[in-house]
Amino acid sequence: MTYRRLPKYAAFALLLALLPVGLGACSDDESAQTGTLCEADELYDQLNDTCVRRDPAADQDAGVDANDADDEQVDADTSDPDEDAETGEADTTEDAEEDVIDMALCDKDNDGALAIECGGLDCDDNDPARSPFHTEVCDNIDNNCSGEVNGGLECTFYAHTRDALYKVDPFAKTLSVVTNNVPGLQDIDTHPDGTLFGIKHDGVYRYDTWGDNWIKQGGFGRDIGDSNGLAIDQDGTAFITSDDKIYSANLTTGRATFVGQTGNFKSSGDCVVDKGNTLYMTSKEAGQMDTLVELSRDTGAGTPVGVMGAIGFEKIYSLTAAWGTLYGLNSSGQLIEINRRDGTGTLLHTFDGKSFWGAASTPNR
Repeated sequence: MTYRRLPKYAAFALLLALLPVGLGACSDDESAQTGTLCEADELYDQLNDTCVRRDPAADQDAGVDANDADDEQVDADTSDPDEDAETGEADTTEDAEEDVIDMALCDKDNDGALAIECGGLDCDDNDPARSPFHTEVCDNIDNNCSGEVNGGLECTFYAHTRDALYKVDPFAKTLSVVTNNVPGLQDIDTHPDGTLFGIKHDGVYRYDTWGDNWIKQGGFGRDIGDSNGLAIDQDGTAFITSDDKIYSANLTTGRATFVGQTGNFKSSGDCVVDKGNTLYMTSKEAGQMDTLVELSRDTGAGTPVGVMGAIGFEKIYSLTAAWGTLYGLNSSGQLIEINRRDGTGTLLHTFDGKSFWGAASTPNR
């Protein structure tokens, strides 16, 4: 048999093929099998039957993945407490302290809304009537902190001159025309169902909004003198004042019924019923300013509110009660707020060139 000599590179390739796969030239397991014990920092070289030192660079590359978790655990266990305090834990504590809100400073009016200075929306932290949680109502303040007083609301009542009907906004101090068709009515008032009625010396009238005209409901059926005040209570009963007498009126037929005398008081121009069903009228004696008088709806008897001359204004021919306030208008175009406890009047505004004859609430009052 003839033996052929393998080339040098073929012999080397065959030697590599005989080595265990994945172990390279050195193995700890094989050193144990041969009885040769290597140190912890050595590997067994089976070709030369000896121990060789480990390659630190190779060991680092081979072991970095396996040791990552352990290294991280060691780092966590051996971390510097002071360093943690400076980086993570101290910041968390500071954040928690910053989130604490001093309610004594941030909600001084105890309405549940934080002041703007504390990141809230309370536009006035000294007034519990102003809060983003409130509903806007007709008054002189911005209740819901929207930035607009009476935003989205119509806050008006009716008032008329000899020939024109207006809507008066006592908060904005504005006047807007409803109709220029008013047939010399003495006074007006609104039924709880929203219908607007008026009176003249000859009977009761109803305003037709669609036709923009006043329809006569009927005559009084009797002479009631100088009928100059009309008021309709919460039950729909109409009252008419004339000198020192008071009548009730049927708004469908116009018929008037005598109720009683007011005593020593004479109607100076108007009467009104507030939401509490209290009947008032303005009265004027010789040499006196207009006075606010409370009338009995059963007998007509009058009781002065405050002292004679308490209102401080004269010729108040228009009265209306709206949004908890009693308003008066006079022949000089003055808008007056009247205190129902003592009868005193406060001038709110003057509508130049207007002479008012009567007033009435609107359905939304």
